[in-house]
Amino acid sequence: MSDHLVLLPGLDGTGRLFGPFLEAKPERFTAQVVSYPLDETAYEDLESYLRSRLPQSQDYWLVAESFSGPLAVRIGAEGPPGLLGVVLVCSFVRSPRPFWLRTLPWAVLCRLPSPALALRWTSVGFGASHELVRELRAVREQVAPAVIAGRLASVSTVDESESLACCETPTLYLRARHDKLVFRGSAEHIRRIKPNTEIAVLDGPHMLLQTAPVSAWGVVSEFIDQHRAAA
Repeated sequence: MSDHLVLLPGLDGTGRLFGPFLEAKPERFTAQVVSYPLDETAYEDLESYLRSRLPQSQDYWLVAESFSGPLAVRIGAEGPPGLLGVVLVCSFVRSPRPFWLRTLPWAVLCRLPSPALALRWTSVGFGASHELVRELRAVREQVAPAVIAGRLASVSTVDESESLACCETPTLYLRARHDKLVFRGSAEHIRRIKPNTEIAVLDGPHMLLQTAPVSAWGVVSEFIDQHRAAA
């Protein structure tokens, strides 16, 4: 029996950066990548778009990277037919950004180029391949700065804590030990609200699925096997 995963992307929304994770995919899994419209920034609009693309006739597991966590929790709280579990990867249900960061002029800052050194420090780590850094820069250039800024504004005000409290869907949280963007407080907040959330800590930077895909698949596979056996 194969297990179907629906992959929800990070801030860029393109889904292009799932390449390393998909390349490491065990044969027993199938995967569908959802790519968001390049002009949508609000969680409410993205939720409507996402719902129209969820499987209608098969079971599936939602895997939400960073920015997409609140969307996955909203859907998980409703427990739609077919949804078996939610995996949050380096994500959050309420804004992970300190208050003072919300006052920065993101519309201006997002127009600036992204030096490779900055991308390594914040996102992929200093051990990442040059190819991954180039792909990350190319993806960032594909999305308009205003869209990135708008999504950051959405992150600044999001709080799906109540949705998480209502979510009975099995939930796994993957935390990167060296995450420079989403700190451990986000995982701890999720555990306080939903104590049965399973948390796995893996060595790696924020973009865990790109830099430690084999380890991530190992944890995700075990989570799915446990809950299939318990069903």
